[in-house]
Amino acid sequence: MFVGNQFLQNDGPFKKFFRKSALSSAEPLAMRMNCAAGAGWEDVVCRKDVDVVLVCTPPDTHAAITLGALHEGKHVLCEKPLARTTAEGEAMVATAREKGLVLKCGFNHRHHPGVMAAKKQFDSGAIGDPIFLRAVYGICGRPGYEKEWRADPRITSGGQLMEQGIHVIDLFRWFIGEIQDVTAVAETSYWPIAPLEDNAFVTCRTRAGVPASLHSSLTQWKNIFSFEVYGKEGYLAVEGLGGGYGTEKLITGRTVFDRPFAFPDRIRLVCLEPVQGQPVLFRIHRHGPQTEFVRRAEYPYGDLAAIRCH
Repeated sequence: MFVGNQFLQNDGPFKKFFRKSALSSAEPLAMRMNCAAGAGWEDVVCRKDVDVVLVCTPPDTHAAITLGALHEGKHVLCEKPLARTTAEGEAMVATAREKGLVLKCGFNHRHHPGVMAAKKQFDSGAIGDPIFLRAVYGICGRPGYEKEWRADPRITSGGQLMEQGIHVIDLFRWFIGEIQDVTAVAETSYWPIAPLEDNAFVTCRTRAGVPASLHSSLTQWKNIFSFEVYGKEGYLAVEGLGGGYGTEKLITGRTVFDRPFAFPDRIRLVCLEPVQGQPVLFRIHRHGPQTEFVRRAEYPYGDLAAIRCH
């Protein structure tokens, strides 16, 4: 499994490969892990015992590796962004279709347990027809960021919107369909990475007429992930992603109008069973402002099926 300068160890049908900038540094590690070592990626995509190639390299190599793998008859999972330019991306998609192969982009946020649970409720009609979506996704950056490959416009295809915000754009499309109209403002206000942006403000609308907004930031001094879906009968909100973004939570609520400004008069906390010894799930029943029922679930980054909901 070609993963740039890193390695992925798996049992079962996965082949393990190491690729380093110098073969001398790859060989001892490969010997220790009982796998292949080599320089470059070309020989990997040509191997007859490889069926699927994962491309987890910087964006300037995505097109070359993906096209090489597709021409060798391999399915490809490519990291986001799929390519640096529209032309590169279109060539990759066209080749996959021509060869009858699977090409997917690594939008892993679809597989976060809170997001998965929100999508399930959304699809079930729990909040009715969508009215709007709203998201904020930000990180604080780090000293020396301007020296990293992510800040090099020759390597990457954009700034923070392409680095993190692209995940939210994918979620917008997943929840409410293809985007038709877009208005955006991109700014480089703090980090010396121009022409790349450190903040982007996007307002868009789908073909069905549902609006959505996103703020993607590299100057969010306290990391945040907030994804909200408002419908005619309630709302869904995913907060946090684990780690520095805080515990991943799903909050759902239904709209009521008879007590929109009253303070909650009753809150009941029900502790549920832990997963692997960690208290990760609880439910709140709240009667109060604008919300008849609120369910708050905290998920670890892992298998949603492992969490027992009561």
